[in-house]
Amino acid sequence: MTRPRHGSTMKNQQVSNLRREKITQDYDGPKRTSMRPNAARYTDRKQLNENLNPLLRYLEKNCGRPWDRIYSEIRNKNPLGNAVTEHIYEHLFFFVELNPVMKGKIPYEKNGNYRIYKGGWPGFYVNKAGILMQPKQNPPKYKAPKNPRIKKIDDDSYLVQRQTDKVWFMIRYSEPVKTTVTYSGGETYTFHKKPNQVKIKGLELPRVPGKYANFSKTLSRREKKTYNL
Repeated sequence: MTRPRHGSTMKNQQVSNLRREKITQDYDGPKRTSMRPNAARYTDRKQLNENLNPLLRYLEKNCGRPWDRIYSEIRNKNPLGNAVTEHIYEHLFFFVELNPVMKGKIPYEKNGNYRIYKGGWPGFYVNKAGILMQPKQNPPKYKAPKNPRIKKIDDDSYLVQRQTDKVWFMIRYSEPVKTTVTYSGGETYTFHKKPNQVKIKGLELPRVPGKYANFSKTLSRREKKTYNL
């Protein structure tokens, strides 16, 4: 269930420096030092990196079987007594809800607040008959909330409101222009020249992939009525 730890192939720089000092000059350092350096740098720390996919595959394969038998088999193959197996059991009960709340035919976690989905946390549950089950429905895709201060007109035009004074702007975007330059030696160089970009104080512009804002104007009252603002 485990893979090599983050940093397992990296040298402990603190120990390396002590060894170098011992070789090059009189050594006054400690006779022993921790494998874990005092510096809290991420690259010098060694962290556990788990691979829990085998556990998930095992649970999926055994859906429809009594949970007590499944759990007994896991205990027989992974006896308690070391950090790795205890970590497996900690994650096991993140994946399996032993006391689900059923609302109709839909399972929820033990508090009844969150629905259990396939591939979620938890992604399995034990029904009243003691059988391990997995929901068929995947979790709904996340939809980013719409920003009420940004309205799209078309692929190149947006209406954007400045939050501080509630002023609306029209922003237009364009793609970089392909430009070719020929040098005196006959060599040519082609590049994409970005348009002059619009910058308005206090206005956060939407990002449009591959395009840059190059035009802006303040909307009049008539234009705001036209766009129902």
